[in-house]
Amino acid sequence: MTGLCAAYGDSASVRDTKQLAEVMDYRALGGYDCISFSDCTLCHLHYNSTDKPHIDSQPFVEDSAAITLDGSIDNRSEVQDILRQHSTTTYANLTDAEFLLSAYRELGADSFNHIYGSYVGVIYDRTTNKTIIFRGLSGGRHLYYAKEVRGNTTLIASEVEALLQHQAVNSTVHKQSVSNYISGSISRQPISFHSSIERLRQGEYVVISGNETSHHRVVANDDPVDDSGGYCASQLRTQITQAISDRAKSKKSAGVMLSGGLDSSAIAAEMARQKGSQSVKGYSLIFPDEESIDETSNIRSLTQSSNIECIDLRKSVKQLFDEYNPFRYTFGHPCIDMSLPIFEAIFDRASADNIDILQTGIGGNLHDGNRLFYSDLSSLGEYQKIAQISNEDSVSALTIILYALLPSIFSTTRAITEIDKLNSSPPSLHENVLPTHMERFSRLETLRTYINLTNPYMDYALDACRQVALSHGIELQHPFLDGRILKALFQTHPADRFKNGYWKATFRDAVRNLLPQEIVRTPVSENTYNRISEQFSKLYIQEMDTERQAGRNTSSQEEVWRRICATEWVREVSVNGEIDTPLS
Repeated sequence: MTGLCAAYGDSASVRDTKQLAEVMDYRALGGYDCISFSDCTLCHLHYNSTDKPHIDSQPFVEDSAAITLDGSIDNRSEVQDILRQHSTTTYANLTDAEFLLSAYRELGADSFNHIYGSYVGVIYDRTTNKTIIFRGLSGGRHLYYAKEVRGNTTLIASEVEALLQHQAVNSTVHKQSVSNYISGSISRQPISFHSSIERLRQGEYVVISGNETSHHRVVANDDPVDDSGGYCASQLRTQITQAISDRAKSKKSAGVMLSGGLDSSAIAAEMARQKGSQSVKGYSLIFPDEESIDETSNIRSLTQSSNIECIDLRKSVKQLFDEYNPFRYTFGHPCIDMSLPIFEAIFDRASADNIDILQTGIGGNLHDGNRLFYSDLSSLGEYQKIAQISNEDSVSALTIILYALLPSIFSTTRAITEIDKLNSSPPSLHENVLPTHMERFSRLETLRTYINLTNPYMDYALDACRQVALSHGIELQHPFLDGRILKALFQTHPADRFKNGYWKATFRDAVRNLLPQEIVRTPVSENTYNRISEQFSKLYIQEMDTERQAGRNTSSQEEVWRRICATEWVREVSVNGEIDTPLS
């Protein structure tokens, strides 16, 4: 299950849908299947994750509705409890697609408010002649849609490129979106980098009925924060174990991307624990010429304590970026992350080893500590404690001032209003659950977690990363984006994220007995990919900027990089000079 496409409208045809599927056929290692109705055609691209061909039997049709689903449901047992209040049906043996369609039949669109996971899908409701396209809050999978230039057919696909290659879709670049990206204020609105194409945002579903389209956001979690430290390390450890276990049910050969940092090490160690005597392959990129990017001691310590076979790829930073040019792909958007060459080097080797699935530590950053914790301490007059934390965590005085004083200057209402501008319906918490001095910062931290999760740049970058992985025959899995973990994160008390001078306090407690202590104590700031990006900036950005003259009047290396990406992308999508570069 690596992709899907659909066409809905009076003139929707199997030919339209197959044309979309053929652009993405590199994803369909198990082929693809279509099913057609009078006003809608659904198509599913298969990547068989079990030893039985087409086990998910998609598109799936039952009674008056049909579905195609790319992804998985993380909280089936919780949803089953809700469904049992409406029906005596047994749901145990249903595939995720069948289960979600059953939930839709019982609860309607409200079903999307209860289901957590990394998934996208299309439901065609034959009773109402409506098509519903939807995306889980966890992200990781993507869906785009566009109206035909003429007619009222809506085309839907997992990739922008599939839509762009359809003759009925207008490919005009949306210059304001490109401008926003360059300035670092990329829009959270549905519009993509093309004027006629919209992207489904995380936690959104869209109902299409004839010529009418309505957007809906999943109702955000509004459970109160437990100020007694309710989300404890044992619960998190259980959820991590379950998240990895659920993803390990595949019969395919799986490995892990291993940087030597806290997040990927935890994934690798838990995978090894679950596999017992069977070793886990961990893929690491080692840079022998860069002492500042050396986490081999962590990796060595991990392989000695767990049954992990580490495959080292040794390259210089220059060699890496010479071999894996990040601009050789067209993704339908310019958001190319500097770490993409690192990922592709690993995909190359893993593919040669016949690895089909790679688990990653992506999403681990959501467990980072609550920097607004300083604000709470300052509001209580705990300046001695602030000084102690600063000393323990090597936090600069400027950071202390920024995080301690700014939220005190701006009211909760003002801060939430500013965040509301970025997203129409962020998650909320019940008023007055916490003591007055904690409530403001708890709410802001919950919103900050949500903002990090739904960051449009990272969303697009993950889209690009998954496309490159699939082009190597590899599916990516991100256990830390498991819906159950994300739901719990929105309920985490701020004080549980930062303790004893360490960010990710609850997370560290959860994996304390799983990992060597030197890895457990690794500072959050020590991130291999960040340091690679820094080296890449030193080696290449100035040279690329001079060659392309993309960075004129720029204020930072990051902005230069965004301008270079936009320049390369616009050159790729321009046709006969019809689209002027927005950088000129």
